[in-house]
Amino acid sequence: MHVLGLLLLMAFNDLAATWLIEVQGAVVTKSAYKIVGPFGQIVRRSINTITAITGPLLFGIWPRSPYFVAGGLTLIWTVLVVVFLEKRRAATRSLLKEKLPEARYKAVMKMKCA
Repeated sequence: MHVLGLLLLMAFNDLAATWLIEVQGAVVTKSAYKIVGPFGQIVRRSINTITAITGPLLFGIWPRSPYFVAGGLTLIWTVLVVVFLEKRRAATRSLLKEKLPEARYKAVMKMKCA
């Protein structure tokens, strides 16, 4: 069970990292991505290192604690990402509504919702 849990954690970690890189590339300019992309990788690798160090310590306290901590932090991170993406989407929609003619805006929104 332990090995299966680790395999699932690693798979979803890589999937989430790939998805976040794609989202970053889609929502920032090329010049900003030169900073945001590498910084995101540095943060991800730092968190992986912290996890590798604290995991055995938490396991020594209570064998299930590393899983609860990792799951809880992942849940919090996921909720924050979704909240910030939705805020960004709302800001982009209002900007599009302001900048585009009404007919073009309706056409764009119809394509996005379909």
